[in-house]
Amino acid sequence: MEIEGIPTLVKPNLEHCDKHLEDLEYKVGLITRDIGLASGIYTKSTTGVIIGAVGAIVLVGIPIILKAIIG
Repeated sequence: MEIEGIPTLVKPNLEHCDKHLEDLEYKVGLITRDIGLASGIYTKSTTGVIIGAVGAIVLVGIPIILKAIIG
């Protein structure tokens, strides 16, 4: 059995795929940005709570210590 001619391939039309790829890249960028912002806010809020608690203890503690020392 002999095959005649050379098989040809049809070039795929990738415009539709390229459009979806661009949309996905844009959405992934938005998600990445949102995750980065949320993690930054969470980290800073934790640090802020710790600093605030220490500041409150110091501000409340100073008058108590002075009253104990002075009498």
